[in-house]
Amino acid sequence: MAKFLVIVESPAKVKTIGKILGKDYLIAATMGHVRDLPKYGMGFKVDGNRVSEINYVVIDGKKQTVKELKSKSKNVDLVYLATDPDREGEAIAWHVAEELQIDKSSLRRVVFHEITPGAVKDAFGSPREINKLLVDAQQARRLVDRIVGFPLSRYVTNNIIGYSKLSAGRVQSVALLLIIDRENKIEKFKSQKYWQIKTLLFCTKNDTKADTFSAILQTKKSLKTGKGSSVQNVIIALEEVEKIKTNLATAKYIVKSINVKEKKVSSPVPFITTTLQREASVKYKFNANRTMRIAQQLYEGISLEGADQEGLITYMRTDSRTLSKDAQNEIKKYISTNFGFEYLASSRGKKIAKVKGAQEAHEAIRPTSISRTPSSLKKYLDSDQYKIYELIWNRTLSSQMADALYTVTTIEIDAKTSTQDYVFKASGSQIKFDGFKKLYTSVIVEENDNESDSQLPVLEKGDILSSKNLNIDVRETKPPPRFSESDLIRELESEGIGRPSTYASIVSRIRDQMYVNLERNRFIPTKLGIAVSSILARSFIDIVNVNFTSDLENSLDAIATGEMNMPKFVGEFDSSFKESVKLARETSAKIDMREESGMSCKQCENPLLIIEYKGAKFLGCKGYPVCKYSEPMQIGVKCPQCWDEQGGQLVERGSKRGVFYACNKWKRNGGCNYIFNGDISEDENCSNCDSKLLRYKKGKSECIYCNRDNQLSEVAIKVDI
Repeated sequence: MAKFLVIVESPAKVKTIGKILGKDYLIAATMGHVRDLPKYGMGFKVDGNRVSEINYVVIDGKKQTVKELKSKSKNVDLVYLATDPDREGEAIAWHVAEELQIDKSSLRRVVFHEITPGAVKDAFGSPREINKLLVDAQQARRLVDRIVGFPLSRYVTNNIIGYSKLSAGRVQSVALLLIIDRENKIEKFKSQKYWQIKTLLFCTKNDTKADTFSAILQTKKSLKTGKGSSVQNVIIALEEVEKIKTNLATAKYIVKSINVKEKKVSSPVPFITTTLQREASVKYKFNANRTMRIAQQLYEGISLEGADQEGLITYMRTDSRTLSKDAQNEIKKYISTNFGFEYLASSRGKKIAKVKGAQEAHEAIRPTSISRTPSSLKKYLDSDQYKIYELIWNRTLSSQMADALYTVTTIEIDAKTSTQDYVFKASGSQIKFDGFKKLYTSVIVEENDNESDSQLPVLEKGDILSSKNLNIDVRETKPPPRFSESDLIRELESEGIGRPSTYASIVSRIRDQMYVNLERNRFIPTKLGIAVSSILARSFIDIVNVNFTSDLENSLDAIATGEMNMPKFVGEFDSSFKESVKLARETSAKIDMREESGMSCKQCENPLLIIEYKGAKFLGCKGYPVCKYSEPMQIGVKCPQCWDEQGGQLVERGSKRGVFYACNKWKRNGGCNYIFNGDISEDENCSNCDSKLLRYKKGKSECIYCNRDNQLSEVAIKVDI
């Protein structure tokens, strides 16, 4: 019989840790949180501006888990709590200990950042007590979210007509606000046309034509772009362009100066949660949830041939960019052996900028052993696992490699005309030492890495040049781009909002609530999202803003270090927020999201209104809730499966997956089950039957009624209608 019980969060860790520790240890999983605040009511009291009587309950579906853990804990000498090494994991450990009522003398807390034999055994060799300060910080986060979330959600639900059970929260509402602010900037942006003049030059020496190269006219004028950067050497008047073009027709080009210097491009820092999510998004189009799910699998352990299941990467929810000394030494040894000593990073190291508000409780994300190359593991990993592991391995190794070194050449050219002299400039760079770039180049251009390998011909001061042609580029400044998922997460991180463990859920929440749509991997706010944000900004501007959310994270950090008292902090916040809610209710104004349809209710003859639910529109009676009549909205497309017999037409339906189209003859106990996943072509109708065309996901448009004998239906898809 086992002597010790080890409690982890994920069942995927059970097998891996069990093999490491041996038969004396029984491993069991909580499968996440086991306790939380009750679903209804606040779940705590505030007396004298201090929190008291916090009421936690076992989560629905976890009672059997708790019962089994309690039974197992009674038959062992010691219980080890090995939940994740962050505040949330610390809180889960505390909740388990409280619910199982384990005596402190029989309780140990162990923390490891990688699931390898060495790391796990070291952790069990130096157990500690539960860190109540970390638990308090996590409790404060949960209580503040409850204090804010319940009233805000009720407020937007009561003040937006046409929707029920809307959601708002401390962080998700700020994320939505960022998306809407960006959309407003795009709408207000005024594009400006500008010109740049370039010439293609070559030098003839000894009657031999050398390589051509491009040079740009120096105007000393710049324009700001929507991204916040500037485009240099522009001309903003067409008349000036024409004048310069005429003058340059007879220009004589002479090399004025040549400047050659060396430039270093620093090796990248190891991945943290946000940079891994961003790199995977840009390179593989993975969303944040997908990336973290794959990373979780690599962290919890993969079965390797001839070896036990073992974790391949360190903990993947981290904001620390540092590596342990042991890891650095192993990586440097690998680099010197496989690349040569010249590829090792400088022994002085480099200064690594700290993420705003970072807890830095862990290492950066890295392989647990650099000797496990991606190629050696490829046969054990599925395609997605291999892609993420390769990204992490390459990034980690390159972070300890030498900087890349470029030779940058800048040539200034005088263009002399009879009326005015002009200056052109050409720049080129040639890699002198590839350094870390021998292994890794990020798909995301780093701030200090804008060099490309572009060589200029060998010239001397005073050389005469000839122009092959004059190129006049006309462009327009562009507005800032909409947020992609990875861009939004990066913005949240830069503002100190949220934590590595919450970014993916924040993004998922605003999508699930239909506050935003994702088109071409970019977020666009919906009418509902704009209405929700408008109401919150009008009534709770002190709460739903970037500074408040960022400052709160700093307060939680202070609680975690003992600088602030959790009960007092939460109690004072609760009292203050109640005053804000009271004032908001007194000055509230409702927004009606319903639209007139021009049709009447078949039961009471009140007007039928167009109402949106889960992204899909339907018709509902204006007399609701007295009259509850509703019907789906037809889209003007005949059902290819039952029109001829039953006269079925396609209607909009909504689900968590988004909008789809189904036959209006569908019934739960039978009827037509035709379903189409695609888009309506608003600007095209069938030339034969005048029905609207539907566009498949792959881009093909057709009339599904006229082509009903050939088109493939998507009937078998399971959708929550």
